[in-house]
Amino acid sequence: MPESNEDLMEAKDAAQVRKAAGFSTIYVNSSRMGLSPWDIRVTLGQVMEIDAETQVNEDLVTVVMSPQHAKAVLSSLTLVVAAYEKAFGDLPDNLKMIREAKAAKAGKVAKVSTENAATGKGKKTV
Repeated sequence: MPESNEDLMEAKDAAQVRKAAGFSTIYVNSSRMGLSPWDIRVTLGQVMEIDAETQVNEDLVTVVMSPQHAKAVLSSLTLVVAAYEKAFGDLPDNLKMIREAKAAKAGKVAKVSTENAATGKGKKTV
């Protein structure tokens, strides 16, 4: 498994890559995951509608892989996201924001935090 972004790029350079005849690029902003003793499944899709009561997700593709390959993908994604944050700044913790929103909706007291919007990293969670 690559240990740094440089290792990842070297491994990528060493491989020959060609695109399949049916190759396509899709945009996703929604994912669900599942597992069995034999594989890990990642279903990717798009959030199509959100209102006060519901959210509509459209599933586009399910990727099935071995647990070993999933761990390699996790390692590669971790390196790429770290490089992104180094270049462009930290990404928000979406899972934390979702938990806080669910707690607020359930009637629990949620922490409200704000940052200086002038920094470009401002956010407000309820």
